[in-house]
Amino acid sequence: MAVLGGTSTTGRVAALLEVPVGEIRTAVAELAESGLIDGAGRTSAVVTGRVLGEMSEAEYRGLHARAAELLHHGGFPAVVVATHLLEAGGARGSWAARVLVAAADDALAGDELDRAGRCLDLAYRAARRADERAAIATRLVSVEWRINPSSRTRNFGRLKAALRTGRVPQADLPGTVLHMLWHGYGLHADHALTRLDRGVDTAEVVDVARHAARLDFLVSWLRYTHPGHAQRHAGLAAAAGDAAESTAVQQDSPHRQAGLLLAALCAPDSATADASAAAQDSCAASAGERGAASVLEKSEPLVSAPASGRISGTSGMESAGGQRLSCGAFEPGGIGGDRDEIAAGAQRLLARQRLTLTTVEPLVAAVDCLMYCDRLDTADAWCAALLAEATARRAPAWQSIFAAARAEALLRKGELVGAVEHAVLALNVLPAEQLGVWVGRPIAVLVLALTGQGKHAEAAAQLERPVPRAMFESRFALLYLTAHGRHCLATGRVEEALGHFRRCGRLMQEWGLDFAWLVPWRNELAAASLWAGRHWQAQTFATRHLDLIGRAEHHHTGAVSLRLLAATSEPHRRVPLLRRAVTIARSGVDRIELALVLADLGTAYRAVGDLDRARPLLREANRLANACDAAAVRKRLPTNSAQHRMPASHAPAAGGQAGVAGGRPAVPGGGRPGAAAGWPESAGGQASPAEGWSGGLGGSTGAVGGRPGVPDQPGAVAGWSEGPGSQASSTGGRSGGIDGGRGANDGQPGPPDGRTGATGGWPAATGAPPGSTGGVFGANPGSGFGSAPGDPPGKFPTGSLPLRSPAPAGDPLSPAERRVAELAALGNRNRDIAEALDITTSTVEQHLTRVYRKLAVSRRSELRFALLARTEGTTHTAVG
Repeated sequence: MAVLGGTSTTGRVAALLEVPVGEIRTAVAELAESGLIDGAGRTSAVVTGRVLGEMSEAEYRGLHARAAELLHHGGFPAVVVATHLLEAGGARGSWAARVLVAAADDALAGDELDRAGRCLDLAYRAARRADERAAIATRLVSVEWRINPSSRTRNFGRLKAALRTGRVPQADLPGTVLHMLWHGYGLHADHALTRLDRGVDTAEVVDVARHAARLDFLVSWLRYTHPGHAQRHAGLAAAAGDAAESTAVQQDSPHRQAGLLLAALCAPDSATADASAAAQDSCAASAGERGAASVLEKSEPLVSAPASGRISGTSGMESAGGQRLSCGAFEPGGIGGDRDEIAAGAQRLLARQRLTLTTVEPLVAAVDCLMYCDRLDTADAWCAALLAEATARRAPAWQSIFAAARAEALLRKGELVGAVEHAVLALNVLPAEQLGVWVGRPIAVLVLALTGQGKHAEAAAQLERPVPRAMFESRFALLYLTAHGRHCLATGRVEEALGHFRRCGRLMQEWGLDFAWLVPWRNELAAASLWAGRHWQAQTFATRHLDLIGRAEHHHTGAVSLRLLAATSEPHRRVPLLRRAVTIARSGVDRIELALVLADLGTAYRAVGDLDRARPLLREANRLANACDAAAVRKRLPTNSAQHRMPASHAPAAGGQAGVAGGRPAVPGGGRPGAAAGWPESAGGQASPAEGWSGGLGGSTGAVGGRPGVPDQPGAVAGWSEGPGSQASSTGGRSGGIDGGRGANDGQPGPPDGRTGATGGWPAATGAPPGSTGGVFGANPGSGFGSAPGDPPGKFPTGSLPLRSPAPAGDPLSPAERRVAELAALGNRNRDIAEALDITTSTVEQHLTRVYRKLAVSRRSELRFALLARTEGTTHTAVG
């Protein structure tokens, strides 16, 4: 009675002890009279414990084994029978194995992992047939996966052995494939997939409908995550289709729904495949001619979008079997064919399905669909919920998966601090070796976030982590290669960065995953080419990306392409391109990209003298950069409020080199000015990168707004001219040089010493370095204020105002009024002018009132052009 517990009856006790029922009844009556049992035949816990404790171990196990068999034949639930089998510590017979497996499933439903593992382990020993043991080994690996997804466990070894011998049941092969691919056992996965290619054996598969749904998901999952295996096993799709036709499809199956979502996400548009491929093939030959001009002037996309508004565009390629694989830039077919329906389907799947051993991959697929459909806030919220559930259920493997997914969502939103936090969590909750090929995702996100924060040493340390070679056969390699390339670019290793980006693009094309939403590798190559000063290549890759997505407005990565094209375009074309890029960036959620575009647009406005429009853009860019902790963006902006008010040329640069537009001084030691709103140069004279913005090679210099110079030809700074003896690339092609320098707008000859007027006729400084903006009004390099030739640079803001040169003949302004007017024309506030000239704010206001009247201007922004007309023909003035 102590052994049977609540199932105890006189008849069962007699059967258990193999004695007549009469003897049991007599014994029960005597026990009741003595008070050891109650009237219902139940014993107290104290009596039960004492009776069981006095038994020998062999007797105890034997009674529980006989009780389990007795209750099994009596039709009791598997949970009750399994309790006795666990106490017995062993059983023989297929019936025991089946009971224990059923009990394990019940325990898993209640998150009793320890009990489920004990039941399955005992079932493995109880099973007599090899195929039964193989099926149980598969379940054991799945149960262990939540806590210890290691390839070194005994059960994983059992599963590999069963797979090699062909003992794994066909119904368990889809799950086995996922386990093998997790750890990079490609040959084992191929062996399982080869068996699945042969079709479904209905005699071996009990639940054909469920198996068909899992096969359908496996096809889509391989296409999305392990495309090489999908290409090698093209017959798997036909097998999945045959299985679906042979039975009623389970429309509510999570695997069926997730498979449809992934198929829609990765589906090409056959109607535009040929047109897109032709556009891409011809792009290389024409991009150098069209460049940014084509982007501005064309009214129709190079690859027309369908009437439904879907993004289309393909990159055609041939698979190993000769089958043409074309992939759309973002052409979600299948579920209605647009991102809204894919996102809605993903949310329905996430809302209806619980996180279990078999739904992890479908839920990951749904989250990724939300992320790549630009529903980043929704994806972030679902990742947070799934991560909290995994934490509460003590499932570290699930924690790592959803922490990495959330880290990528936060990275795409521009939240670098949160991305670093969750990527570190994903890497620390489990040993990295247990993450298998999935380790590539958190490492890549962490490297990208640390690079964006300017923490290059920490990013380099993460790249030193060992990763499995098989990772480069999965989609996780794409983000990893991108992260490695950006880190190399940020640390000045441009050729190495180009190699990583090219390898990423080659893999995407080989796998048929050439999608803009996955990794925009053409933009990465364009940025790296800009860094190297290869304008034509940058234009080619940026234009190819726009061709791929159809129009820049069709995907948020179009803003990046426009920004890159603006950097390679003529100064007067930058503002329209960047304004269009700002519009696209504002419609997205990536705050870092918005900050970058705003910074470049603000710099472009400053280059053309529109300081009123530049200031708010630069302030907003600075605010976004601070909110995102994006050091790479902050370096392209003024570092304090005073620099927002004064042009970069006011800040003295070490070694006499002028600061570049954007407020960052040039590097010490006489290096050329950096490009892209003030990035300093690195070793070898090349400007350090800022998201791919660069200075030129071979003596060329960068321009305002980040346009790199071309080899052996100085870059234009919105038309500002070069120093003596050099070619000035100014708007309209006006150049300067010794003995024959040309003037500005009117094309008149310049002074004999070669100082030339630039756009609008502003004279350049004697000896101004290429690309410098230090001579806005004829300044000495590095000072930003008018000085006589030979004066030491950088006198103004550290000392008093430099000596003033004679005013132009017939100048209506007094010397004091001219000083105030020139500082006001540079965009300084009255308070700053008063501090600079050591006068009161009231005096500044009085001077400006007289200046406005004498020059017939009504607003401060007109001062520059009014002073321009008065300074033509002079070499320098009071304020530069």
